[in-house]
Amino acid sequence: MIEQLILAAIILKIIEPIVLGVICLLRSFNMAARMPAMIKDTMGYLEKRQANDQSFTYELIIVDDGSPDKTTE
Repeated sequence: MIEQLILAAIILKIIEPIVLGVICLLRSFNMAARMPAMIKDTMGYLEKRQANDQSFTYELIIVDDGSPDKTTE
């Protein structure tokens, strides 16, 4: 159990910059235009990471913040 908690902490530390980068991008103006490239880049990184480490798992969550720029359409 302790090993799993340590591993979870390490994974969170690794993905924190990615999450923060995504949050910063999502706060930018007109994210609807930027989302496809951002998702492609993010998925490319995550898929490459998983290919190198079969135990690495990920989940991509896209949240609608109520923005009027049609981001989640």
